[in-house]
Amino acid sequence: MEKLKCKIFGFAYGSALGDATRQQAFQGRESQLRDCKEAKVIVQEYMDNLLAGRAVDFYRTVQEVERAFQRYIHQHNIQGEFRFGNAQKLLNMTAKQLYIAVYADESLRAKFNDCHCPMDGVMVAHLIGKLDKAEGLPKRLADYTRERGWKGKLRGAWSRITFDDREQYEIFQEGIRFLAERRGVSPIEYDYLVWGTPQDERV
Repeated sequence: MEKLKCKIFGFAYGSALGDATRQQAFQGRESQLRDCKEAKVIVQEYMDNLLAGRAVDFYRTVQEVERAFQRYIHQHNIQGEFRFGNAQKLLNMTAKQLYIAVYADESLRAKFNDCHCPMDGVMVAHLIGKLDKAEGLPKRLADYTRERGWKGKLRGAWSRITFDDREQYEIFQEGIRFLAERRGVSPIEYDYLVWGTPQDERV
């Protein structure tokens, strides 16, 4: 059973790593990063703790994943950088993939309620379109909209975000959670509602 569990996690992680490095998100090839065992162990421990109902620290985990990949890249002379933006996508997409495995169990499904929505170009564009028309924005997001212009801030490349400059990511998560709560779903479930739906029919 333990071997099967590792295989299922490996499938979810491998798929998520592809998403985190696809197209221009990573300068090198995703295949160059597959053997970074340190990062894989960190992500698996995070998911195991999540499913067991133990406290998880998203930002600490993302930093650990980012550092593990940066060490691996340096040690193997690989071209490219694996930043906070890539690490969030890897962690969030792994959670999104594993959510499928627990969907039939309501108690396990609830453990994913606080997980973040994977940040990518499709979801950023969707969020901008929705927030433009939304009423009743939370105060922090409404203040940000008036005073500093969240729209311009969100347009930066998600894969280039660093840990020290993660405000764009936090604005994105706050906006997605606002939209998700209005639909009565979690941020990961909201991501499923948007992805896989023709653009003109998206929620």
